[in-house]
Amino acid sequence: MGRYIRSSLQLEILMYLNRFYLLLLFVLSVITFAYKDWKFPYPENYLGLEIATLVFYFFEEIGRLFIGTHANKTENPKNMALFTLLAIGALMLNVYFMNWQTFVLKIDLISHSIAVGMIALQVLLGAFYMLAFMVVEDDLEEDERALLR
Repeated sequence: MGRYIRSSLQLEILMYLNRFYLLLLFVLSVITFAYKDWKFPYPENYLGLEIATLVFYFFEEIGRLFIGTHANKTENPKNMALFTLLAIGALMLNVYFMNWQTFVLKIDLISHSIAVGMIALQVLLGAFYMLAFMVVEDDLEEDERALLR
């Protein structure tokens, strides 16, 4: 019996490009935080909290993209569901950086809006392929039952 490849090249390319954009976003955010610290009066301890939030976001995205790549290559629907759920946290952190950080610059709005768009596309593709991987698992179980008869 032949096995069809169900993993998504489009999703894999999007996650690959997102890794580079994530690095660019991190460097750009560090530079803007340095600019904001120099130009604007930050309340006590707020700058440190916002930088810590940025570092948390960076590592959360690295983990999410790793899980997504692994789920896509192994066609694992459970890991793809985890990848999709972790996107909620990434989206919330991007919204924080776009709206609720102490000082928001236009560059923050633009850069994090691009990140939101990329994550939204990944969620749509991830949810679609998660369902496709679930159908494959059901088909494989039916084939195994047929072989046992």
